[in-house]
Amino acid sequence: MKKIFLIMSLVMAFSCGNKNNIDKNKKIEKNTTTTEQVKQNQQEEKTDFDKLSKKEQEEYLKKLEKIEAKYEKELMELKIPEFNKSQTNDSKQLTEEEVKEIKDVLREKFKRIGLTAATKDGRFYIIEVIKDGKNKEETAKEVALERPDIIDTIGEWCKNKGMEFKVIFVEFYDKVQNKKISQSAYHSHLLEIQYEDKEYKDALREGFSKYKRATKF
Repeated sequence: MKKIFLIMSLVMAFSCGNKNNIDKNKKIEKNTTTTEQVKQNQQEEKTDFDKLSKKEQEEYLKKLEKIEAKYEKELMELKIPEFNKSQTNDSKQLTEEEVKEIKDVLREKFKRIGLTAATKDGRFYIIEVIKDGKNKEETAKEVALERPDIIDTIGEWCKNKGMEFKVIFVEFYDKVQNKKISQSAYHSHLLEIQYEDKEYKDALREGFSKYKRATKF
């Protein structure tokens, strides 16, 4: 009888020990999975410029500078038929210092300005990365509010320089989806919407209606 009791005690002890090991392994596995999910979520959150660390923001802006250096010359020489009907060109070439001033003025107010350049005949090209492409309503608000602010910023710079611009192109870009969602041209005090992605069109229209007082035209 004592032998049977001893054997049963050993079996129970082994079973309990084995169960504890299984529970412990499950707990470790659960913790590991949770840690990996947290890391993945953190990585996804990093796609937003505002959520990047100061060092990462600086690295991002340096990267943009390289992009600008690569494409700026081509943009400066770009010809657009509807704005080149005149046989004479009485506009002046913007200097490198003036182009740098434009970039600095824009980046003081707008954190996600992706690319800016100016042509010799007074055309300005500005690309801004939208904050969150998944939030259509917030994007509509962002475009409605920031488009006129960007235009006003360039207009004020031109006024201070004693010069007139021909046209300002403003493009909003979704960095995550890697596509342009909106592009407009501002010339002769008229705002022309040249392109809006179908996915955003309804939200943008609703946004402009809701925030129309923000537009100053």
